[in-house]
Amino acid sequence: MDYPDNYFDIVHFHGIGPSAFIPISRLGGQTVVSTLHALDWRQAKWGALAKRALKGGEKMGARQSHGVIAVSRLLVDYIRENYGVEARYIPNGATVKAPKAPRLIAQYGLEGNDYILTVGRIIRDRALHQLIEAFKALPRPLKLVIVGSELVRTAYSGELEAMADDRVIFTGDLFGEALDELYSNCRLYVLPSLVEGLPITACEAMAFGRGVLLSDIPENLEVGGDVALYFNAGNVNSLRDALEGALEDGAGVEARGARGRRRIETDYSWDAIAEATAAFYAEVLEKRGARRRG
Repeated sequence: MDYPDNYFDIVHFHGIGPSAFIPISRLGGQTVVSTLHALDWRQAKWGALAKRALKGGEKMGARQSHGVIAVSRLLVDYIRENYGVEARYIPNGATVKAPKAPRLIAQYGLEGNDYILTVGRIIRDRALHQLIEAFKALPRPLKLVIVGSELVRTAYSGELEAMADDRVIFTGDLFGEALDELYSNCRLYVLPSLVEGLPITACEAMAFGRGVLLSDIPENLEVGGDVALYFNAGNVNSLRDALEGALEDGAGVEARGARGRRRIETDYSWDAIAEATAAFYAEVLEKRGARRRG
């Protein structure tokens, strides 16, 4: 299909991998915006060649875009320090919803408030092996629910399944009502990641008013602020102690959950994010138009 020249105003690239293709849009004369979501080359799964390619995409996004967005203040600083470019801070976010009654999750033997939850891709950087190890020291009948999968299954999934006991539930990928129920009814949400960009699943748990326990990497500290609980990243003993402390302080975790929900409403609202993105688009187009007129 042939589109008119004014069919769209901006081509928006998300992530440093896709940003490697920015020159194609530039050759066509399009206005380009890119968003840096994470420093993906830090992930353990990538080899030397892939890391080099991802860094190339990062450089292309920073230097060849007409406007750059970063989803965290840490990434704004990173782009400034490494490329001399001022990115616009516009985070990702979550939708605040009313809690859901535990209906669909009964298929996993869950009743509500009887499990710890973690959500995300199953990759070694998420340190799920350390979460399972720490969890096994907790008393029965509490369960651990792991939502997510590997797009291409590797030995890591088998390693997790081998070390898990009968209280660990692997659901695979879940979306919609079932996932909302899991967020709504977990006793605690845990994200033990060693590498993150902006931890959207932590935002989603906070949006449902759940208490969150996060590894103390800078990206998690930025999102969780003073409402989350933290443990030393990569330290199983610290994670186990933090889990035990959170379970003993149910009222405190509940209060943190309520504060976390308000934090999402004020700082990570999708409505505000959409408005900020639209305003940035207009600013980029205006600046480029002014340069052309000049």
